[in-house]
Amino acid sequence: LTGGRNEKQIALARLETKQEDMGNEAYQELHAAIESIGQRHSETVSLVELEALQVKIQKLKYQLTLIGGIDEEVVKEYRTTRARHDDLASQLDDLGRALHDLEKLAVELDEIMRVRRAKGFKEIQREFRRYFTVLFEGGKADLIEVYEDEIRNSKFEIGNDGDSDEEAQSKTGKKLLTGIEVTACPPGKKISQVQALSGGERTLTAIALVCAILYINPPPFVVLDEVEAALDESNTARFTRIIKELVKQSQFIIITHNRATMHAADALYGVTMEEPGVSKVVSVDFA
Repeated sequence: LTGGRNEKQIALARLETKQEDMGNEAYQELHAAIESIGQRHSETVSLVELEALQVKIQKLKYQLTLIGGIDEEVVKEYRTTRARHDDLASQLDDLGRALHDLEKLAVELDEIMRVRRAKGFKEIQREFRRYFTVLFEGGKADLIEVYEDEIRNSKFEIGNDGDSDEEAQSKTGKKLLTGIEVTACPPGKKISQVQALSGGERTLTAIALVCAILYINPPPFVVLDEVEAALDESNTARFTRIIKELVKQSQFIIITHNRATMHAADALYGVTMEEPGVSKVVSVDFA
């Protein structure tokens, strides 16, 4: 019993000596008493874990000697840099969320624009057919959307993996709207291409298209500059009939030399030159 007590006393003395050495080392390294360190770190470790921690501490101290020590300014700079890094990381996360929201909004707007464009195109197409029939007193006209394969516009991007045009096209499966084709067939003719029409027929076709657009999306003012110059009096009369319909939605200002157009106007404003170099404005209000 006495021998066991002596062994425990010897072991206790060793632990006290070791604790004292560790306290001195902690004070030299951290400039703090071991009691204050224990208050900040209340975890307890066993003797086996203590030996492993001592080995780890020695390795870290060796790495610290290789670094050359840590200056207080370096610690301050690290804290400042870390705070700036965290702030930038937070801003980057905000930008990522904003980018995601913008991409989602772009998809929604694209769908809305696609639906509205399709609806507007159908309405203009319908009115164009109607106005063409009014101006030509018959015949057929139409607006046709022209699509092309997306591969034509992005073949450099798709062709990098060695695929053929057919294989790349099968991967995308998309078509892009590249234009609108106008077909017109006046009564008594079998042509449909606008290029085959006469000058007056082309003018009437263009007037029908413009009037269809103005009817669907009426502006507050419309200025026309001798659009009926190539038309005869009967065609001009039909043109003025359409203008009287559009006047209910927009105010028209027409520059013309045609008598039929002047007859359909509500007011006339003319510029005369009775004397050389002297202009005079003459106005007539039919109302």
